[in-house]
Amino acid sequence: MSVRAVVKMFPTSFDGMPPLLESGARLHGKWSGRTYSIVKQLGSGANGVVYAGRLGDQIQAIKLSCQAADIALEYKALSEWQKTGSATFAGPRVYELDDAVIHNTPCFFYAMEYVRGETMDRFVSRRGVKWVGPLILQLLTSLYAVHQTRHAFGDLKTENVLVQTRDAKVRLIDFGGMTPFGRGVRQFTKWYDRAWWGQGERKADPTYDLFALTQMICALCLPEFEKKWIDSNRPGPELWGEWVRVIERDERVRLWKPIVQSVWNGHIVNTLAMRDAVRRAVVKGIVDLPKVSATTGTGRKPHENKRLTSVQTNHKSKPDADWTTWFLVLSAAAACFAGTFVWHIWS
Repeated sequence: MSVRAVVKMFPTSFDGMPPLLESGARLHGKWSGRTYSIVKQLGSGANGVVYAGRLGDQIQAIKLSCQAADIALEYKALSEWQKTGSATFAGPRVYELDDAVIHNTPCFFYAMEYVRGETMDRFVSRRGVKWVGPLILQLLTSLYAVHQTRHAFGDLKTENVLVQTRDAKVRLIDFGGMTPFGRGVRQFTKWYDRAWWGQGERKADPTYDLFALTQMICALCLPEFEKKWIDSNRPGPELWGEWVRVIERDERVRLWKPIVQSVWNGHIVNTLAMRDAVRRAVVKGIVDLPKVSATTGTGRKPHENKRLTSVQTNHKSKPDADWTTWFLVLSAAAACFAGTFVWHIWS
């Protein structure tokens, strides 16, 4: 069924979330006639719930909502980006748009690729902060493609970025916050929203996503702050001065401080400029890796802690980690170049 038809038939959004589906429930598409068997709930957002559903011998992800226009526009954005065949496409591939009636409630859904992976914060927690740079480089290539469509991703956060299990490729999920430039962002998360911090408007433009990206970098390197500060219920503007001082002083974000501050100060205003800055930081981080791995967040040096010195020595005897990081940097750089070339032709 076409996007235009859905919006025309159901111009008014329904209030509230769709009825919850249990494992084993059936979701029957009104127009396609296909029936999905619900496997489990994957997550929920401001405008819907995402399930894993089985269709034949395949597992697909299904976003279900009571808001026809939101679902239709998400599907349209993903399908149009997908049709370009661009190497920079990082969203899930979409398969069909349909509607259904669940417990007498009209609902709308689209089926898409089920991406197997883990969120970026979990991946970095398990594999180490040395992965932050290569992953951010990949993410910037995808954001560049999004911005070329004159949209901001909107609700950019670590939970909406998956790292594929098989190849560590970054994939964007949950396009519910994708917003045309110039319009107000409706779906956001406090920590990544510059307006909550009192640092700008909640309006879609490239810098809105770049601010969120700096908060992602900081959250990945300093994971103890986000939940503690959000749970404190203190307003963002009151916390901002403290946050600036943390970034200024904490050694764990030493490599990232110039980039973060340049975005905050308005010196970096697009994805290409930030990509170049991140690429330089990643290369510098690899060169400095032995020294960084031997220095803790408290500033202790190797000669002050024999255990740390031992850890550093063990690290040097295992070159695989450095080789992996170099491989990721080169792959990400190649992806950035290919993405830029493809999008210049397309635009």
